[in-house]
Amino acid sequence: MNIDLSNTQIMLQQSARSFFQWEYPLSKVRELMETKDASDPSLWEGMAEQGWTGLTLPEAYDGLALGLVDLGVVA
Repeated sequence: MNIDLSNTQIMLQQSARSFFQWEYPLSKVRELMETKDASDPSLWEGMAEQGWTGLTLPEAYDGLALGLVDLGVVA
């Protein structure tokens, strides 16, 4: 299936790539995987600051009301 991304989705994709490239490079991910729970609260805070934790939530619940393609772009 070929999906053409909108300009907004392309910007979202670039934002996610930049975030993970600068904030969570592969070396940091590998360090994290060696810990007991492989979890980092600062990662979740950073993702929440970007608004990604509410991508598909309705605006009535302070979400962005975007679709599954948008969620997939970030994933």
